[in-house]
Order: sequence, then structure tokens, then C-alpha cells
Amino acid sequence: IAGGLSGSVGIAVGFPFDLVKVRLQSNPGAYNSNLIRYFQEIYKEGGLKGFYTGCLTPIGSQGFVNAVLFIGESTTLKILEPNLRPGESSSHFNHFIAGCVGG
Repeated sequence: IAGGLSGSVGIAVGFPFDLVKVRLQSNPGAYNSNLIRYFQEIYKEGGLKGFYTGCLTPIGSQGFVNAVLFIGESTTLKILEPNLRPGESSSHFNHFIAGCVGG
């Protein structure tokens, strides 16, 4: 749950910047490619809501994506270190391998 929530917050913070980036890439000549003017234009068109048009799907899917990543990582750690007792730490290398497999 925490992974999904943190991923959703990350999308909510970064989505307006991604929206402006996409608009700059798709129409480079408009507003002389001025970042601040693009933000102003989006705000004029739709207010604060205009910055979040289309972000519901990425936010909604983030919990599922992070759940799959964490399950992949924890399963890989259990395979790599089956005799690990509760409270013991895995090796850094095994964490690295599990992160690669999970992500």
C-alpha cells in the first residue's frame, strides 16, 4: 500500500511537468518554447485541473505496478537466501539482484 501511495504522489507531483514537456515536444514553435508561457497557457485553458487531465490512469495503475515490483523483489530474495532468519539482513549483492529482477 505504501509503495502504491508513494508512486501515486510522485505522479501527482511530476505530471504537470510531463504535460508541459509533451506539449513543448509536440509544438516546439509555440510561445517560443518558453516553459513559463506553457504553464500559463495550460492554466488559462483549464485552471489547476488542466494540469492533471489524463493522470487518473497512471495514478490508478501505480499500486498494481509497485505491488508486482515488491513481490518480484521479495520472492527473488527468498530464492537467493532461503535460510535467512527473521531479523537478519540480506547481502548487498543479493538485494541488487532482487531489485533487478523485481524492477
